[in-house]
Amino acid sequence: MIPSLHPRLSKNVTEIERILASEPAPAQRVGALMANLAAATEVLDGLTYTFDSHHYARGLIYGDPGGRYSILALIWQPDQVTPLHAHRTWCAVTMLSGKLTETTYELPRGAAKPRRLSQRRLAPGDTSCDSGEGTGVHRIRNDSHTLAISLHVYGVAADRIDDGVNIVLA
Repeated sequence: MIPSLHPRLSKNVTEIERILASEPAPAQRVGALMANLAAATEVLDGLTYTFDSHHYARGLIYGDPGGRYSILALIWQPDQVTPLHAHRTWCAVTMLSGKLTETTYELPRGAAKPRRLSQRRLAPGDTSCDSGEGTGVHRIRNDSHTLAISLHVYGVAADRIDDGVNIVLA
């Protein structure tokens, strides 16, 4: 067990290590693994974060000492939304509590603006994964009236979260 991590999350970190050792494209398997934490908000015990009225709060839960991945909690107040973005790296998201809406888009060659493809509601246990090839364009929004918490695993070191994850498109 990793000190200071909740035992359930510590078990997942051990399993992520196994996945990364054998899987060149780990997003789907990591997402399926993290789904077992649905409604397990106790894994956030001790997490500190500060709300900004315009932006969801992010809290680092775990940074792999080898810099291969990081686990963050995103805490969303009602009406908070990401910019339209793609990813520079693989990622897996699972919902712990509340509900978020994910809208996916495509960027047709030569088009001035993205075209909406689909929309789905993410509830506790639901996952969303991206291989990090820059083609998975989406926006996530808390369009409910309650707080939502999602858990994100990104294939970057903790000190690269700000510049190594998102390709902001709008």
